Amino acid sequence: MPLPTTRYPKPRPITHPPLLLSGKRPPAPDLALLAALKTGRERFQLIDKVFYLHAPDGIGRSKLAEKVEKALSVATTLQLAYGEQDG
Repeated sequence: MPLPTTRYPKPRPITHPPLLLSGKRPPAPDLALLAALKTGRERFQLIDKVFYLHAPDGIGRSKLAEKVEKALSVATTLQLAYGEQDG
């Protein structure tokens, strides 16, 4: 008996940096600590209660990503932003 074949959608490329979301604005973010941990290829920006992080070598390898909650003094949730999917 042949196995059924399933068509999976193409993976959508990440076109925007991951967002680290918190429920509130960080009271006194330590941006100097984050800047010291940043590698030459990483970029970050804090806008209100959203921390944008671009870690091209992988968020799991990033020392900056590892210390975000400590530096912001708030809990965060990771959300990946995907681009539009091609048919």
